[in-house]
Formats: sequence, structure tokens, C-alpha cells
Amino acid sequence: MALLVACTESSAPAPAVKTVGRRPNVLLVTFDTTRADRLGPYGYEAAVTPTADRLAREGVRVEHAWATAPLTAPSHSSILTGLIPPAHGVRDNGSFALPDAVESLPELLGEAGYATGAFVSAAVLHRRYNLSQGFDVYDDELWSEDAPRMFMIRERPARRTVDRALEWLEDRSETEPFFAWVHFFEPHHPHEPAVADRIRTLTPYDAEVTGADRQLGRLLDWLEARDTLDDTLVILTADHGESMGEHGEDTHGVFVYQSTIRVPLLLRWPGRLPAGSVHDTPMSVVDIAPTVLAAAGVDLPPAMNGRSHLDPMTGGPPLPEVGLYSESLMSELGFGMAPLHAVRRDGLTYIRAPRPELYDRTSDPDELHDLHAERRDRAAALAEELDAMITRAEDGAPDASTRPIDRETLDMLRALGYVGDPAARDAVRGMDPKDGIGLYEAIHRARSAIRAQRYEAALAEVDQLLEATPRNVTAWNTKGLVHRLRHEVAPAREALNRSLEIDPQQPRPHLHFAQLDLEEGHLDEASRRLDLVEREFPGFLEAIVMQGAVAIARDDLDGAESAYERALALDPTYPRALAVYGDLAFRREDWTAAQRWYVRALEAAPEGFEVLNQLGATERRLGNAEEALSYYQRAAEVRPDSWIPPYNIGCLHAVQGDADAAIAALATAVERGLPTERLAVDPDLASLQGRPELERWRTARRAPR
Repeated sequence: MALLVACTESSAPAPAVKTVGRRPNVLLVTFDTTRADRLGPYGYEAAVTPTADRLAREGVRVEHAWATAPLTAPSHSSILTGLIPPAHGVRDNGSFALPDAVESLPELLGEAGYATGAFVSAAVLHRRYNLSQGFDVYDDELWSEDAPRMFMIRERPARRTVDRALEWLEDRSETEPFFAWVHFFEPHHPHEPAVADRIRTLTPYDAEVTGADRQLGRLLDWLEARDTLDDTLVILTADHGESMGEHGEDTHGVFVYQSTIRVPLLLRWPGRLPAGSVHDTPMSVVDIAPTVLAAAGVDLPPAMNGRSHLDPMTGGPPLPEVGLYSESLMSELGFGMAPLHAVRRDGLTYIRAPRPELYDRTSDPDELHDLHAERRDRAAALAEELDAMITRAEDGAPDASTRPIDRETLDMLRALGYVGDPAARDAVRGMDPKDGIGLYEAIHRARSAIRAQRYEAALAEVDQLLEATPRNVTAWNTKGLVHRLRHEVAPAREALNRSLEIDPQQPRPHLHFAQLDLEEGHLDEASRRLDLVEREFPGFLEAIVMQGAVAIARDDLDGAESAYERALALDPTYPRALAVYGDLAFRREDWTAAQRWYVRALEAAPEGFEVLNQLGATERRLGNAEEALSYYQRAAEVRPDSWIPPYNIGCLHAVQGDADAAIAALATAVERGLPTERLAVDPDLASLQGRPELERWRTARRAPR
């Protein structure tokens, strides 16, 4: 996620600063969810951030940098446009796209002759949200990554994102400068750092910051090895921080205190930016784009809210301090509580809420002591300034009302906690987030318990939440999920019914019901549920693919094909739809068609375990034994603890007449937990009858793993 928060008071943009000589390359790196005070340059003694330390040592450290929102999409939109959220229109994750009418930094640099490439690491920055506009390459290919854990989103490790960025840099023309944006997701919760980083740091969060720092170092090392680093303006920032329990918020998204809004901002450009300097004038992330444009010699669009800080950073006169804007509408749009808007100026923070707040950060940097009652006049002045900022920004702002996402993505974001269930708002409508944060965190605790398979603890959290907010559909849906995971069908149905009584227009409960009905053989009821979801929520790919499963259960292969065609019309790269289309062709024994669909599925998700095995089986039917073996071996590399690939390899060798190779592969499969009853019924193993190993395995009472 990106960095900074700022809106200028001045109606006219600062004049562009023209560069001397060759225009710089620009490398913008955004760490997700990274607090400034957890990096070495900002005084955190326990930090292991040598790359950030180098940037500060060889460039400029911005002491006070602020994000426009504690959310990925709004803050990154501000970074890439120089606009605050009321101006660019992206007010929350998952339900807003950046309007085409907004002039973005990559568009302006592209028009000026820059090659532009973006490499992002999380689904919340998918191109459907239109941050891709202006980029020649927008690499958001995440299907090949591991399936996300429950309640989380698909992400790509920073190492792989850097690999993709370096491939692009390697292939680009050296006759034109480049603008590259590289985004790392690792510091985001939940934290699963490398063991070595965990040993070197105090917390898992710090360890993931260390891992991101290392990958940034790879980028710099690559540029340095090609004598390009010193010709590149390098910018490191973050989209927002992390509360870490401050103000009662464990993660981020609701509050706009310093813990989630202050971000790091480091800039390196030898020969232009003085090494080891500190820029004390507060900056917002909206100031990044104007500063980059000034370095590139590109005039600033009049509509930009941000200002270039290049001139004062390079010895020019200081800029006057202006109010810096930030907001969080997630509490309103996702959970029905009141929204939060803030302005920071002259060391003060004013937060507009049902109970307004005022903090003096010079004596209270953590914003713990509310001075609103004591300094009402100053608070009133800042409130007027805040209103003026929003009014100016909204005047003439492009229409961002179009919701770009499919319902599957919206539901995924709700599961992550970025977007709430609309009907839950009735329970907390208009509530001050300071009063409602406990309810919000209870859901997160329940989900954490579910991930850890502590189902009793999850139910305790949910039941307590339902006592306080009995119409909270998020809580009812979570309760239904817990019962489903415990195979308690009746309580699961009861909880899901309660949720739908409150809000019938939710896709997920209907999908859960359809899955239960499919498992119990109630195919007509499952189909009815899925028809409702597809009708009310067009684009919900998971429901459409499940329609295909219902059709197959009815032995209606034409109906399944129709469902898969609808899914692929919405997203031709959706790996699940491609794979099940291959399964359909496999059932029809149309091996050539199955091969074609499975290959397309692998192009979208190269490490798809099931697809690799199925493609191996398909190549067997086509008589391509070597290709079949290759796919089985790739599947074994993806899941080295699974018995399925070596079992398939054993069957392949058996039908080819290589009994010794077959027995060796089957021995591996047995060791990995092969259900040995398969050895008695698989016709592929007929040629092995009489082998003592086979008889010994058949009679062994070995529990499958």
C-alpha cells in the first residue's frame, strides 16, 4: 500500500522544476502496512533495514509524511494521482475504481516519453480498480500463487514480484527513461516471515519489514550493477501504517491516528538531492506525484492537490506548511458507523467524528490526550479548513460511482475485513468508531480463532457479539461457517437463515446453502440458490462454476458447459473455470480438448496441483508418456508430501511394462500415505500382480494421511 496524505490550501500549483540533462528514471517502491517508526532511519533501534538505512544515508528522509487513508486502494490512488480521495473518488477498497478522467502519474510520464511498468503483490490492487491506467505493463498476475488462507486474499511474495520487475527492466529499451512502481505486501497481517528474519528481529511484523527491505535491496543492486542507480530517483514509502493495538485497533482501516497514517518517505537521487538530509516540512502522499513530475521536467496539472517538494529539498526556499488531509470511510461504507476525516497542521491533528478530537502532536505524538474540550476555537478553525478541503476536492471531481468489481472479489474483501456486510450497519448506524471498534475487533478475533481451528473460541466471540448486535449479519455468517467447518449441518443452516432474514441480498450465505444442498443431494434446491445468486450478483464467478458442479451431478454435461462458458466470458483467465472446463472434456473423453483447457489453466496458474495431475492423465490418454511423466513430476515438486503424483507415476510405468520403476514409485506413494485399498482395484496395476511388495502393502493396515 502506498504513502502520504496531503491537500494544499493554495489553489495554484507550485511551478515545475526543470531538470538539467537527462531525465531521471523513477523507481517508486511501496511497502504495505509499514509504520515509519519501524524503520531504522526513523530511530527504531531494533530494525534490520539496511536498504532503507542506505536510502536515508544517501538521500533525503522526510520526517513527517502522511497517508490520505489507512487503506490500500485509496492511498495508492493518492500516490499515483496527487489527489486526495474526495478528488480522485476512490474511498474504500474493493468497491471503487479510479476514474478514467483522472490524470495519473504514469499517464503523464508516458506522454513525456517514459516507459512505465507496475508490479503489485496483492489482489486489492488488481487492474479492475483501474490503477493500471497509464502503465505499459501492469503485472498483477497472482493466480499462480498459493491459494490464500481463510479470510485472507491472494498475494505474491516480494521476491517473485521483484523477479517480474527485473525481467521487465532487463527487456526495456535503454534509450528511454523508465517509471517503475513496485509494491510489496509482506508487512500486512497475518505475518509469516522467513525463519532467519524472525530470528534477527523482535517481532514477526519487524521480520516481514526486514524481508521487504531485502527485496528492495535486490532492485537497487540490479540497478547499481548496470550503472543505472545514480540516474534513478528512488522513492520508498508505504500506503499506511498499522495500529498494533493502539486506540483499541489491532490492524488498520478504521482509525486515522498517527499509527496508521504516518508513513516512511525516503528519496535518493545523487547529484540533485543532498545526501543525509532531513526534510522537515510535512508532506502528504499526494505530494509524491508532483515531486516526481518536477524531477522529470513535466508540468503539473492544475487539478493536483499536492505540491512538488523538489525545490526546497534541493536548496530552494521552504514551502509554507498547509493542512494535510486524511480519511477513513471504511467504518461507514463497510460497517455503518460514522466516517472519519482528519486534517493535520502546525503540529495539531483534528479528527471529525460524532465526538470530535484534537491532539497536539508536539507534546502528544501518539495522539492519546484529546484537547477538543480545552481548545474549541482552534478545533473549529481546523474543522472549517477540513470542510473547505473536501468541498474544493469534490468540485469537478470525476464520477467514481461505477463499482468495478465482481461480487466474488467484493466477498473476498469482506472476508478480509476491508468491506463489511451492508446489513450489519443497522446494528451500529452512525456509531462513533471509538465506541464500535470493539465490535469490529471481535469479528477479527473470531476469524483468527477459525484459522487456528479453535472453533469453540470463535463461537464464544461471535455469540458475545450477537448479544450486543443481534442483527449483525457478519456475525451470523461467521457462526454459520464455524458450524459448517464442524460438520454441524442443522446449526449452520439456522445461522445462515438468520443472516438471510436480516439481509436476503447477500451472495455468500446462499452459496453456503448451495454447497450444503449439493453435498446432501438436494440438487434442485442448490440450483435454485445459485440461480438467485447469479441473477442478483452477476459476475460472482464462484457461484457460476458451482452451477457447473450441480449440472455434472445431474449428468448434464451440456448444462455444465454452459455454466463454464458464462464464467469464462466474465474472466477468460479464471483458472478454476479453465480447469473445470478441462475436467468436463476429460469426462467426455475428448482428450485433445481437455489438454487445451488444462494448458490454458496452467498458463493462468502454473503451479496448479490438480491441473498438473489431470494434464498428466490426459497426456497418457493421448499416448504421450514422456509429457505425462513430466507433468506428474511437476506436480510432485509443487506438493512433495502428496502420494498422488508418485502413485500416478507408478501407474504410468506399470502400463508401460516397467515393473521395477512402477514399484519404486508406488513405494514412495505408500510412504506418503497412499490408501492401500487402491492397489487392489486399479486396472493400471494389473501387470504387477504377484509382486511381493504389492501384496505386502495391500495387507498392511496403514492409515492414509
